[in-house]
Amino acid sequence: MSKDSLPKAFLLEDDQTTREALTTWMETEGFVVQAAKNLAEARKAFEGEPVSVAVLDREVPDGDGLDLLREGRTGDADVVLVTGHSETEVIVEAMQIGALDYLEKPVDLERLGKLLGRSKSRWKRNREVQSALDQADASGGFGYLVGKSASMMKVYGQVARVAPTDATVFVVGETGTGKDVLARTIGHFSRRAKEPFVAINCGAIPSNLVESELFGHVKGAFTGAVRDRAGVFERADGGTLFLDELTEMSNDLQTRLLRVLENRKVTRVGDSEPRSVNVRVIAATNRDPRRAVADGELREDLLYRLLVFPIELPPLRSRKEDIDLLVDHFLARASEEYDFQHTLDESVRNDLRRHHWPGNVRELRNAIDRLVILRADTFDPNDLLPAIPKDGPPADGTLGIKPGMSIADAERRLIEATLDFTDNDKNEAAQMLGISLKTLYNRLNKYEEDDGASEDA
Repeated sequence: MSKDSLPKAFLLEDDQTTREALTTWMETEGFVVQAAKNLAEARKAFEGEPVSVAVLDREVPDGDGLDLLREGRTGDADVVLVTGHSETEVIVEAMQIGALDYLEKPVDLERLGKLLGRSKSRWKRNREVQSALDQADASGGFGYLVGKSASMMKVYGQVARVAPTDATVFVVGETGTGKDVLARTIGHFSRRAKEPFVAINCGAIPSNLVESELFGHVKGAFTGAVRDRAGVFERADGGTLFLDELTEMSNDLQTRLLRVLENRKVTRVGDSEPRSVNVRVIAATNRDPRRAVADGELREDLLYRLLVFPIELPPLRSRKEDIDLLVDHFLARASEEYDFQHTLDESVRNDLRRHHWPGNVRELRNAIDRLVILRADTFDPNDLLPAIPKDGPPADGTLGIKPGMSIADAERRLIEATLDFTDNDKNEAAQMLGISLKTLYNRLNKYEEDDGASEDA
């Protein structure tokens, strides 16, 4: 096996016998090892090719091995600090500035071997991610994502950076842009790839069941709780949890979510015993998160807890050069699902390229499914059910809005007219009105309360 196909390690150790023995042993663990006996040699070595792991002795003739980490010379390497004796303050500092772990002398080779194994696994993942990224332009995709436009290549680069880490990711994008697909791609390229990937749409669950779905419940916690049930955090333990449409959660639940993210413990509904969970969280919203904070629909402290690594997915209308790739992808998938091969001529593809796609990639996928099922050879946008209808609700004059009417009354008439227009489709109505589904439900609940109060009077 060539040295180029092996991860690289660095060893700082002043004792020659120990240095040579550790170098040989690390090479048998599958690393190309560069060793140094002092800080001067080490600093020069770190000017060269990056390493995957650095094992640093604290006590060397010209200083402290930890200085290499303090100075930022170790780059992205996993750093293992070797100390002559336990020094709590130094160890705490080392962990705070990025050390992977520490070992006391004499070095426990079994423990060091496990740390090197973790580093090797991370190196392999990084190589796989980089290889997929290098091939994205030729393959027309990255992970589960499809496209090679400049805006998508930027997204791929962001995913490649964050996926191998455990950092929380916050995805922003319009409805239908593929936030769930992006989340699955991050999970695919992460160290948790073989562990559970659990997704939940916070806006699609009845409000009285969201807490139970998130955190679980114990038998008898509420009517219908006939047995203990784990929530999504427990079901995703060890893996990745995707929380879609986060702003649809109530403020109280957002507070509990923040506590779970900080403590890594969940308490089931009806229980008092917290349970530890190890979950990588990816959250998403189709709203401007700062606007959601201003509107009181997203806690600011939760936003900043989630906003470790933000990624914005572009709408399909801004990357129309990807439409042909997406069409081919969905055609192949639909043909396999419906067991019927279907092709589209250039005139149909031209029509698909010209369409505005307000429902983004999801709308395109549905359109292709329809074309395949119908074995159609033409595409008419009027046959679709767009995410945003071309015609809006009735004009102001038909709503009975008059000068001097209160804003609250005018708003109610507009909301009710929009619901009539959408046949009471609350998701579509909320999108047309430019408000969240939670805000729409809050308004409707208030109208019911006001009507009830009027009847009682």
